[in-house]
Amino acid sequence: MQNHSFQINHLTSCENLPTKKQKIYISKDESDSDLKVCTNGSHFETETPYLCTGFDIYLVWEPCTMCAMALVHQRIRRIFYAFPNPIFGALGSVQRLQGEKSLNHHYAVFRVSLPGDVLDNMFA
Repeated sequence: MQNHSFQINHLTSCENLPTKKQKIYISKDESDSDLKVCTNGSHFETETPYLCTGFDIYLVWEPCTMCAMALVHQRIRRIFYAFPNPIFGALGSVQRLQGEKSLNHHYAVFRVSLPGDVLDNMFA
């Protein structure tokens, strides 16, 4: 009998628990140097975004598949790279990850040409 009442109490107490972890927002208060933590979902004006949504990234080498997927997960807006990766390149050399329709986020990819004097200085 005690086990049965324990199960009922356990079930009723589980209904009050959130199904997902609450996000904790941390921001720095400009008036003093203490950190403010807010768990109720409200945002502070000085809060930085959790993901890199809308950011551009500039790379020397074309990323591999794993790195390109990490950029998908971070919600990067545009990727610029200078040199292709003929063995593991995921943005045009071997694969075209940005054109994969099954992904839930897509970014624009640009291969940039470096001027000859920059290339000479890089490999000198």
